[in-house]
Amino acid sequence: MLIHVMRRLRRKKYDTAAELDRSHFLIEDLFFNSILIRANSRLKAIAESIHETIPRHLLSNMNRATKALENLWDEESSQYFSRYFISRQLIKESSLAALAPLYSGVITRSRAEQLVELLNRRDMFAGNYPIPSVPFSSSFFNHRRYWQGPTWINTNWLIYDGLKRYGFEEEAERIRQSSLKLIERSSFHEYFSPIDGYGAGVEPFSWSAAMILVMLEDSG
Repeated sequence: MLIHVMRRLRRKKYDTAAELDRSHFLIEDLFFNSILIRANSRLKAIAESIHETIPRHLLSNMNRATKALENLWDEESSQYFSRYFISRQLIKESSLAALAPLYSGVITRSRAEQLVELLNRRDMFAGNYPIPSVPFSSSFFNHRRYWQGPTWINTNWLIYDGLKRYGFEEEAERIRQSSLKLIERSSFHEYFSPIDGYGAGVEPFSWSAAMILVMLEDSG
């Protein structure tokens, strides 16, 4: 597969635009689109508050993105996945992104409840210091390897925020308290072990600090 991709790149003379026309690397990313949909909803709210009309073509794209999110749902595993753009096949490798539709705010209550079940399962995302970037049961899981297991405060906040807006107050508070404990234990690191809370990466990391400030503000 790798050799095939390299040959294709060579045939395209490493032209980015030509390669992206039918690229093996074109992915409909679940996390990116969940954040985009949430950003679109906030843009609509801003437009309404200042009495501005969103251009028709932009509004159409926004609505299409919301509807398209359901194309990433897998009934068999009761979770969302990213998928390949060309083949439209789901990439059935679970990660933290499976919970991102909570942040989007556009999925049904029933879908949200199924994602919360994943959050509460010990073989998935429930641990000493959630939320791991890949499930504990994943073959890729390594609690100290970059994005292959560690917990990040910024992604914790995204899921925390989504949980609150869907009314899952208990789960949201658990994520908030766990995030605060990580900082108390290891300071403002870039990421942390979901098993022992060990901090790694850049320190101090302003992204972690900023999200903790928001969580503290929520507590009053």
